[in-house]
Amino acid sequence: MQTQSVKVTQKENAPEVPTEIIAQSIVDMSRGVRKLVNSRLNERALIVLLKDACGGDVSMQTIQKVLHKLQDLERLYIKKQVN
Repeated sequence: MQTQSVKVTQKENAPEVPTEIIAQSIVDMSRGVRKLVNSRLNERALIVLLKDACGGDVSMQTIQKVLHKLQDLERLYIKKQVN
């Protein structure tokens, strides 16, 4: 599998956020979405709720793809550090 590099840039006047905090936020989001998808609320119900929240402007397939990729963010972009 090919790895990708991600460069984090911020707005000029925005306060600087350490890379570690951004990385932890990605990990938290990825794990949170996995927990949500694996909860009692099944994936289809979650997709329907998100479609409704978007006003129906986004297809169910697109929402499903985004949910799957959010779950993969940690694996795709966060390098594990071995102590």
